[in-house]
Amino acid sequence: MPIELYQQCAAIAIFTVLLIAAFFDCKSNSIPLFLFPTLMAWVVPLAVMSGHPQIKDSLVGMLIGTGAFLILAIFFKGGGADILMMGVLGWCLGARGTVILILVSSSIYIIVATVIVFYSKFIKKEKGVLRKQYPFAPFVLAGYISCLLFGWLF
Repeated sequence: MPIELYQQCAAIAIFTVLLIAAFFDCKSNSIPLFLFPTLMAWVVPLAVMSGHPQIKDSLVGMLIGTGAFLILAIFFKGGGADILMMGVLGWCLGARGTVILILVSSSIYIIVATVIVFYSKFIKKEKGVLRKQYPFAPFVLAGYISCLLFGWLF
């Protein structure tokens, strides 16, 4: 299997899993844990079949994704599914792709959260808006799509 076909199959699998995760995260504020091990079960054999398994890069990406979101979970009440999500995405995307995805997703999150806080606090005069937790999977999906459109991941 050529590397381009591997990248296309992996991109479609990651998109599908992130779409399902974003739906559940928005609807019930939880992500089904089976999604990301399932993604890993698809991507690892694809990498082996393509003949280009990048084990070292995948492990570093997994450590970056897991470590970053573990720290966020400790300080900001993040969920275990977010840690698992970013760990598996780190494995799939490698170190460079994981860092880019985290930066783009976090930037989108910050922009949207700032608009929501500004609107709620100053226009609607609502209180307690800063205490609300927003699901992160939709922002990871938006960041992933943005990265794919700009060609930053593969």
